[in-house]
Amino acid sequence: MNVNQKGRLYHKGKSLQNDLRSLIIDTIVDAGGDIVTGFFPGNFAVIAKTFKLKTDTVVKLWRQFVANGYHERPKSQATGVRSLQPHDLEFIEFLKTDRPSLTSGELLRELNEYSQIPGGVSHVTINRAVRNCMQGGKWSRKRMTRPATEKFTDDNIAYCQAFVDYISTVDPYRLKYFDETGLKLPDVANPHYGHSLVGERCVEISRNTQSPNITLNLLCGLENFFYANTIRGATDTMGFLQFFSEASQIFNQIDGVF
Repeated sequence: MNVNQKGRLYHKGKSLQNDLRSLIIDTIVDAGGDIVTGFFPGNFAVIAKTFKLKTDTVVKLWRQFVANGYHERPKSQATGVRSLQPHDLEFIEFLKTDRPSLTSGELLRELNEYSQIPGGVSHVTINRAVRNCMQGGKWSRKRMTRPATEKFTDDNIAYCQAFVDYISTVDPYRLKYFDETGLKLPDVANPHYGHSLVGERCVEISRNTQSPNITLNLLCGLENFFYANTIRGATDTMGFLQFFSEASQIFNQIDGVF
């Protein structure tokens, strides 16, 4: 047994153990490493120092994982998946079908809570299981598509037609338009990528969405926009009333009427 310059014990001629490889990959992923693009916002030197390895070794291991989808030595690259039972794989497939954006960490927490999985199952094992071991076939990571809500109901169509009929009778320059929109800076609330069967779109239906960080209120007409403001968080009735009060004052200063 030898000691490297970092102080780690190792056997000459033997590669890193699979458990250590898995731990390194998990650490990089937890620190923000993207398993699809290979982008890592952290410092590989810090990871290398933690495990008493050369930086080049950690970088090589990460690039190998991103390129090939596994980090273990070829002889035992499927060991981690074999440790998952068929009902574990079915549970993973059910969770990913319901919420394609679930991360490997979230899947692992669900498995630990509702299933008896052996120790040593890592994020990498979960990712490999999703890619290669689902009952419906191979899954891949891709950008998600969010379905539009049902806008074309009978009530909505009737309301829109009545609105169009009324607008057609009014001088367009007398019309003023108000709208509000929510902004999230940066947009981190809604994940953009998830897994689905190879060749199929990745669709996730969200029941609840977070309130926007910033709300923009805007009043405009055909000739120009008249007034706009921004508020923190979502708007409410009092926010609308305050906006119209401010807008009317600005509008009166310009034209003398509202």
